[in-house]
Amino acid sequence: MKILVADDSRTMRRVFRTLLESMGHAPGEIFEASDAIEAVSILKINKFEIDYIIADHDMAGMEDHRFLHRLKADCPHKSIPVVMCINPNQRMLAAESIRHGATMLLERPFRDAEARQKLQAIEAGLKAKKAEEASQLMKAIVSTTTELELDLPFLMQLPSQTMKAFLQLSIRSTYEAGQIIFQAGKPVDSLYVVTLGDVELVSQEGGRPEIIREGETFGELAFMSGQRSTGTARAHSMSQIIALPRHRLTELIGHQPRMSQYLSALVARRSKQQAKPASPGNTEFSGNLHSMSFADVLQLLQVGRKTGILRLEMGAGHAEIGIDGGEVRQASIDGGPKGEEAFYQLAGWRSATFGFSSQPLKGPATVTSPTMPLLM
Repeated sequence: MKILVADDSRTMRRVFRTLLESMGHAPGEIFEASDAIEAVSILKINKFEIDYIIADHDMAGMEDHRFLHRLKADCPHKSIPVVMCINPNQRMLAAESIRHGATMLLERPFRDAEARQKLQAIEAGLKAKKAEEASQLMKAIVSTTTELELDLPFLMQLPSQTMKAFLQLSIRSTYEAGQIIFQAGKPVDSLYVVTLGDVELVSQEGGRPEIIREGETFGELAFMSGQRSTGTARAHSMSQIIALPRHRLTELIGHQPRMSQYLSALVARRSKQQAKPASPGNTEFSGNLHSMSFADVLQLLQVGRKTGILRLEMGAGHAEIGIDGGEVRQASIDGGPKGEEAFYQLAGWRSATFGFSSQPLKGPATVTSPTMPLLM
């Protein structure tokens, strides 16, 4: 939330800054102006994306309600609340400010609790308004998106803006029963979601096909790891599919960075569903860091609370990262550093291949910091 404090008294600006920071606002969210001209300038620099204004009635440029009129003229499509600070002898005059656009009056001298209560009331109103706008946005998405797509479990986990972007960037296709969507041994270059009908996945190893039903994703493991598919996907009945190509996913993550977290959680669930009881040393998850970043691999293991060894190879270089319950506990590069120094070097192995094997960790921890701060 951004707040503009406009007062020609440096002391009063400091009073309001202290109060706002005690209410939980970060220093960078609070802007200061010493007169109306500077206030308008700050509003323009911020493209009028200020949530509310605290203004001194006696400040230069406030005569004849000029600031309030300018605010309406320059920002006709948005009503920015204004808390007007007045002196006791200005009550009648300041009442005119309400008629000209001020939202609330705050009489000086005021007690901290009184000012806090009024500002909290302003903020509560703004939050309620934003909640209503978010609701309206969801209704708008519903009006332009099929009901089937909105019922998708994966999509419904996404924030509304991310979900909208996902649907806009996806390609919709219809497949006849028996038609191949992708084949075993081939790269999977899109993330697929079934919106109508069902899809069967036939493993190269044989066995009973897995049926992917409406609302479910498929192909995510091969898609995220960059490995070739271990199974063939074909329409089990006439089906409608939406597919998000890799280059469009990159575009989506560029605009919606949290999308990578949702994908990591999705892949973790799929890995858990497909996991077979494995003896120590068997690789159960592998890929290359061209297709899946170092951070995404570790986040995936963290979401799945995995314990085991992540092995990396790049050229002649070999390294291991020990994971315990999803947290990095060991890191070493053959013939090189260990611990956090090794971890930071491995974060730069962008062309490495990797493989993860579940197994108990042996030896002492060489990394003591939590994983997420290490990745930042």
